[in-house]
Amino acid sequence: MNAERNAEEGMRWLDQADGELVAARVMAEAGYWWQVCRQSHLTAELSLKAVGHYRGDKRCWTHHLDLLLKNVTNTFPELNALSADVRLLGNYHSAAAIYPYSFGVFPSDKYSEGDANGALEVAERVFAAAREIIPSWAGSGRGSENGGAPYLAGARRVGWDDKTGKTAAPVKDLAHVSRPHIPTLEDIREMLTPALEETGALRAIVFGSHARSEAKEFSDLDLVIVAETERRFVTRFEDFHPVQDAWNWAMDLIVYTPAEYEMMRADNRYVIEMLETEGVVIYEHEGNGAEGSPLDSPGLRTTSAAPVKDLAHVSRPHIPTLEDIREMLTPALEETGALRAIVFGSHARSEAKEFSDLDLVIVADSEQNFPSRPMDFRAVNKAWNWAMDMIVYTPAEYEMMLAKGRGFVEMLETEGVVIYERERNGAEGSPPDSPG
Repeated sequence: MNAERNAEEGMRWLDQADGELVAARVMAEAGYWWQVCRQSHLTAELSLKAVGHYRGDKRCWTHHLDLLLKNVTNTFPELNALSADVRLLGNYHSAAAIYPYSFGVFPSDKYSEGDANGALEVAERVFAAAREIIPSWAGSGRGSENGGAPYLAGARRVGWDDKTGKTAAPVKDLAHVSRPHIPTLEDIREMLTPALEETGALRAIVFGSHARSEAKEFSDLDLVIVAETERRFVTRFEDFHPVQDAWNWAMDLIVYTPAEYEMMRADNRYVIEMLETEGVVIYEHEGNGAEGSPLDSPGLRTTSAAPVKDLAHVSRPHIPTLEDIREMLTPALEETGALRAIVFGSHARSEAKEFSDLDLVIVADSEQNFPSRPMDFRAVNKAWNWAMDMIVYTPAEYEMMLAKGRGFVEMLETEGVVIYERERNGAEGSPPDSPG
């Protein structure tokens, strides 16, 4: 029974990976290169999580491909062949690949057709590997192409018992995917300084959960390095593999040149403001940061400095309730012709923090292609006036996914909270009629 349940769960995750891969191909045809890169990362992430669930691992929590791959290679060592691919594709999940403030320009202006094609090729290979490990998925008639992607040649499973859904030897504990000790900022400085000196970094700034002393056992390290480089933005991290190796854990790494950093500081870019209030300098090259130097930033603190200053300018003084959100967004939802709006994620679970964004699904009639639809709902974004992840489905798409038991829509129907429903929408027989 466990083996059947694990196989079904693995196939459900692979269903989702298949859908993301199709979306990546569609975006490639449309020329949305930055979206192809992000969607390719998601395809690989879901494919590796499918393998994890197939072997019965319920702790596939991270977004980091290196960790996901490491977690399954003790059972499926043939997946080690994907290590280089996964490392390349992992760059497209970092803040630098997603948010416009990381570049100082939009990702759409930064990523090329070559980047997208390379990312898509890697996603195809990772997805094909997962399909080979979960043969029941292809044999079930599921998927968009039923055998369209090439399999890994000679893939084999070591110590796997199909009857029990377990390895012959018990799966080792998960110490290799969680840290027994959460490093302090001083620990991080000591661990990374030799590698930062070796690689020629001018400055290294920790931000995020480690800078706020809120890191948990699975937390990655958010790190900005300032260094002279002639590399393109998306390949600079390759010069700092020793830093990643010294950390030996999940890391989101962004590399700026001194000129880029100063330009964004002069333009009051959000990411620099955040770094100069929340960030902690763990490394400074001798002579760098002196008055008049390319990186003279008095707002930054070192590991021995005073506590972080007030972050009111980058956090909400009041966390909106669901009723607040309904009142804030209803006029804009009416104006833009939405049929339904569903909040999910931390706000729906009443777990939102001062920095939390709003996860919102809108159901509306639209003739726009999928990635362009949020542009029709800019008034909703403006009414919220804070970070928002918005997804827009047509009624037909929503009903199709509901009928097929898609995991995301199932989650919306159980966790989601409807904050807006157009009059008469949702009546029996109308699209979308979702009693959940």
